[in-house]
Amino acid sequence: MRKLRCLGDSGQQSCGRSLCPPETRHQALRVRIRAFVEHNLADPRLSPAVIAVHHHISVRYLHLLFQRPETTLMTWIRQRRLESCRADLADPRLRARSIQDIAARWGFTHATDFSRSFRRAYGMPPKDYRHSVLDAP
Repeated sequence: MRKLRCLGDSGQQSCGRSLCPPETRHQALRVRIRAFVEHNLADPRLSPAVIAVHHHISVRYLHLLFQRPETTLMTWIRQRRLESCRADLADPRLRARSIQDIAARWGFTHATDFSRSFRRAYGMPPKDYRHSVLDAP
């Protein structure tokens, strides 16, 4: 990934240097972390600790970077995983793949946890969703 440059400087300083405003550095780090999460979404070991170690920051600082009133970092990761599962469940090419395999593919290690989360997010169990999408006239 190429280095982000600060606006207003002569292009000589990267955002890793202290001449950039803190918010610019924070935003650049959030972009790198989001890309890392998207790339590793399927890994069930993906956790705040793993993300923090990879980016050489503390877990506390990681949570501060992603502090938003509407969601937490792990809630966002779970939502992204659920969206990926939902897309796979609706894909006719993956009809032969079991729901548990799809859930595991996106980092859900427990079928009941996945099913409960999917139902909470989409209002129906994954099996019903798959049938409603793939078996619709």
